[in-house]
Amino acid sequence: MFEKRALELKKLIADKNEAREAIFRKAAEENRARTEEESSNWKKLSEEIDVLKTELRDMESQIAESRANARPVSFETPGKSDVGNDEVKNLRKAQIRNFVRAVKEPNKLEGIEKELQKVAFEEFRACGVTEADPNAVSIPGLLLRHLAWTEEQRNREYRDINTSAALGAELINTVTDRNNYIEALRPNNVLAQAGVEVILNTSGDNVNYPRENSLYSAAMAATENATATESMTATLFTTVGFAPKRATGFMQLSNQMGAPVYQGGSDIEARIRTQILRSHGTLMDVQGLTGSGLSGNARGITNTSGVGSVVGGTNGGNFSRTFITQFESIAGVAGADLSRCVYITNFSVNAFGKRTEISTGSGRFLIDAVPSWMFGQSATGQGNVSMIDSYRAFLSSNVPNNLVKGTSGSVCSAIIFGNPDDAKFMQFGGYQIIVDPFVNATAGITNYISHQWFDFNVLRPGSWVVSLDMLTP
Repeated sequence: MFEKRALELKKLIADKNEAREAIFRKAAEENRARTEEESSNWKKLSEEIDVLKTELRDMESQIAESRANARPVSFETPGKSDVGNDEVKNLRKAQIRNFVRAVKEPNKLEGIEKELQKVAFEEFRACGVTEADPNAVSIPGLLLRHLAWTEEQRNREYRDINTSAALGAELINTVTDRNNYIEALRPNNVLAQAGVEVILNTSGDNVNYPRENSLYSAAMAATENATATESMTATLFTTVGFAPKRATGFMQLSNQMGAPVYQGGSDIEARIRTQILRSHGTLMDVQGLTGSGLSGNARGITNTSGVGSVVGGTNGGNFSRTFITQFESIAGVAGADLSRCVYITNFSVNAFGKRTEISTGSGRFLIDAVPSWMFGQSATGQGNVSMIDSYRAFLSSNVPNNLVKGTSGSVCSAIIFGNPDDAKFMQFGGYQIIVDPFVNATAGITNYISHQWFDFNVLRPGSWVVSLDMLTP
């Protein structure tokens, strides 16, 4: 609605500008000054244009705000963007344990879970995912986005849980409080945190974004009637393709441990949900950072052709001011929007930079720390934010710190600099979970297998610069 009105305003402004120009053009062609009526009309058109521009400016501001606060897909119609508060309340009544129980007891799915199963199938069909098994539990991306999880609970990795010591016995011992379940520490997922968008519920199997592949360059004519020369020598457009790539894994839950899932308990169900989502979240992050693009993998930033490169040396190079300044320079020359750029690296680089002075005795370090409130975050409990060369640095153990260059040994770190707007994840539908009580039935174990389909691409390689050999011993 807003976008349509914005287009109408732009057209009105263009029409009125053309009408103003016509007044001057006519007077010039007739070699005379404007008449009083023409001057009045020109002034009136100018005032109308000012009013339209003000409305357009406000409209574009509203569009930007709406996009920033856009909610995920609608419950009734997958693919729509708005979900009301009442719908979110209904979604949060759903329980993944009900999906799981229905797989073990066919035809038992009912209520909101039954409706959401239909939504999941619709999502997969719309995304061109043909591997979705109608006999499996299929959970729509819509539900996963709206359940009452904290941000920290959205993404991480999987684990096996059974009744053996250190692998689940602590959860069923009669003196153990399962409500105070302690999760393992996991790497922080950095790309979404840095601003890389995750597009959900895409329609169509493979999705191509058209991308300009060469620049049109105008040139000055040597003489008044000189012949124009071709200004592009390469193909104008290429495409950036997104195709469903399957991420999968499984966890094992002993039937003794899993009993609460089928008897109405919710504690273990919540752990299953968390483990699965964290596993896939970590995998997406790693794929976006360092995916090879081969053998079913997405192609991550560090393996994308055309990204800029900062090279330390034959055997790596120390993280220093000399190398820091190259990232901004390379991206800037390529035309990247530096106002949107950030650094993405690991804690080894962060620690090395915070203890290394720019020059001896200067009291200024390669990496600074500023209060989080400078970025609009609450000053309470948020700590400090790392800064490299006045750009914000996002940190994660998913960024490797054990790379090898020449004879360096496994002490080289990756550093990524770029505009998060120029990379995208695309998720095709939600998650599929298959409950298999048969393969390990003799051991009293049920397997929970998860599937997810997504892809990642760098949209404009010139907006990114990568180093893979910064020494951080």
